Amino acid sequence: MVCEQATEISKMKGNVPDNIQKILVEQLVLSTGLLVMPCSTWLFEVTHRPTNFGFTVDLDKRTCTCLEFQKLGLPCRHAIAAASCRNMQYTMFVCKHHLKETWAETVRGIILTVPDPKDVEVPAEILTVDLYPPTTNMFQREDHESNVNCPQERYR
Repeated sequence: MVCEQATEISKMKGNVPDNIQKILVEQLVLSTGLLVMPCSTWLFEVTHRPTNFGFTVDLDKRTCTCLEFQKLGLPCRHAIAAASCRNMQYTMFVCKHHLKETWAETVRGIILTVPDPKDVEVPAEILTVDLYPPTTNMFQREDHESNVNCPQERYR
C-alpha cells in the first residue's frame, strides 16, 4: 500500500494533488462575479454583489473573515478573487500540508508493516506459562507518621 501511494505521488502533475485541485477549481468558479476592492497590497474587501455581504481577505496572513482560508489551508473563493485581482496564481496560497512534496515525505524511507498476530510464532513453553500481575507493596503502610499529609491519614 505504501509503495502504491509513493507511485501515485510520483505520477502527480504539478505540486497540488488532483483532489485538492478539484476543490480549488470549484472555488474558482464560485469566485467569479465577486467585487474585489484592494485596501492595500495584501488586504482586500471582497463583496458578493447580490447580497452586498463583504469579506476581508489578507493574502499575506492567508486569512479571510469567512474562516475557510485559515481552517482548510486552501484559498477560499474570496481569496481566489483577491489573488486574481493582483494577477497571482491562487495555487501559491495552498498550505504546505496539501502539497506534493509534503505528501512525498510521508512515504519516504523504510516503513515497517505491523505483522498479523496469526503469523507470529510463539514458542510452546511460553504458551504454557501462567502470567500474573507483579506483586507490590504499594498499599501497605508501616510508617503512619510519614503519611500525615495524606488526607485519609489526617482524620484517623
